[in-house]
Amino acid sequence: MPQVGIWQARFAAECVADVTTRTLTTEAPSYATIMELDRKVREFPLPEGISSSSDDQATSFQCFILEHVRETRTRFQLLLDLVGN
Repeated sequence: MPQVGIWQARFAAECVADVTTRTLTTEAPSYATIMELDRKVREFPLPEGISSSSDDQATSFQCFILEHVRETRTRFQLLLDLVGN
């Protein structure tokens, strides 16, 4: 069984915290910074044992949810940055 809780904590610590720290500043981040953070979030690996190509419906759904969480957090943070600046 994949360690989803551990993955969520690592994702928050390694990606969400970095996005927050580098974008919620008095000056808008550069385009290069935004692209770097976007790449970091998109390339953050899913937990071992989870694959979107799995034949198991439950595993495929779990993969979808984790990918959705990753994408939603990124888009929400970018929206906050646009509204705040």
